[in-house]
Amino acid sequence: MGGTTGVEPICIKEELLVLTGASALKLAFPIKSQNKSNLQWLQYLLTLIQKHLEELLLLTGASALKLAFPIKFQNKIIQKQLQNNGGATGVEPIGIKEELLVLTGASALKLAFPIKSQNKINLQGHEKPVNFLKFNQDGDLLFSGAAEKRVNVWRNHTFERIGSYKTQSAVKALDVTDDSQYLITGSLEGTLQVFLVDGGQSIGFYKTKYKCKYLELSQGNEFLVVLFESYDSQATNLVGIFKFKDFLQALKNANQKKIPDDSIPMYKTFNLNYTTNKIRYGYLNKCFYVGTTNGKLIKLDLEGQVILEIDAHQGETLSISYSKDYSLIATSGNDGAKFWDPSTLKCIRFIKQQVQMNTVAISPLITGETEDVKYHCIMGGGLPARESAGSKAGGYVIHLCNIMYGEDLGTISGSFGPINHLVFQPDGRGFISAGEEGIIRCYRFDGSYWESETFQ
Repeated sequence: MGGTTGVEPICIKEELLVLTGASALKLAFPIKSQNKSNLQWLQYLLTLIQKHLEELLLLTGASALKLAFPIKFQNKIIQKQLQNNGGATGVEPIGIKEELLVLTGASALKLAFPIKSQNKINLQGHEKPVNFLKFNQDGDLLFSGAAEKRVNVWRNHTFERIGSYKTQSAVKALDVTDDSQYLITGSLEGTLQVFLVDGGQSIGFYKTKYKCKYLELSQGNEFLVVLFESYDSQATNLVGIFKFKDFLQALKNANQKKIPDDSIPMYKTFNLNYTTNKIRYGYLNKCFYVGTTNGKLIKLDLEGQVILEIDAHQGETLSISYSKDYSLIATSGNDGAKFWDPSTLKCIRFIKQQVQMNTVAISPLITGETEDVKYHCIMGGGLPARESAGSKAGGYVIHLCNIMYGEDLGTISGSFGPINHLVFQPDGRGFISAGEEGIIRCYRFDGSYWESETFQ
């Protein structure tokens, strides 16, 4: 094999335990303490695993040896081969799913694929695809929106659902004020609705004559920017900016009565000469960034005039996100994820993937505000369900990547459909995914993420 080159000799004195998840398989062999025979047994074990793991990480202390193998696990073959080598007669079949630990005395050899770097919790509070996640400013509440008439709010860290907000129509986008007092939602039917976060009472809703594709509060919550699309054949994109206090007051004055369509004046509007699905405020609300359906990334001034325009992706620019300090922009598309200088839109790094990436998020630990600096990002997506039907190659995995070196550190599986949105925990010690199957998955990084040189 060649996989044990450089690995320190292992001394097995009394017994060898093979642990698969919570179950344990005890192999009783006549054991010699010579390193030569121990390495022969290790080679034999790796020969068996060779046929069954797609990627194998051997971690011995802080060092790591990475082996790549094709995967296919068959309990009958493994059991038969173990029986032929003595001492394993009558042992139940082994199920290697996520993690295999071979413990020798106090030392441990950890075999893992995919990277099991977290404790995972599934949140099931939606019946339709979840397309939007948002933490409040304090990081103690998580809001989730799906293609249904409801927004859920979860208590972070305990992940209990503490409430739901009943909307007028299926949610396309949402945001929450910095003081966590108001929740704003938008839908493709053109309805903007505001709720009290505490108690869930609807303050009111406002119906426009456009589709609402995206909305966002400015930093400081002075303005509410909404990306609209007309219903006509031209599908013209319009950006509407409301003064949030005036918008909120108009809803309160209506006192739950229907407000005439398009009766609340906008502070500013401008048309876009291209089709887009998202517009984001830049640092200190000094500009906008827009990703278009033909793969461009555009920087606009506050009047809608183009400052910079570059070709970002093949196909559509699917997402735009920022580092915590706005020093880096991340976009995703059909070809992977790219990272940009906000001032010049110069591409700093390109991490290519084989399937489209619907979302990308940058670790908040990239800023160096804490001792645990991580130049990492997560991205996810996958082929649309209609394209991956009958195929196992949907690409429904989350990629953990190093931005500095432009490489994958590992993948995290578990999703059964496209991944629509990813957000890091505010403390950078985990992340949350929203999937097409309507499940929210919460991950927490384990000790190896902080201790192993692989993740530095």
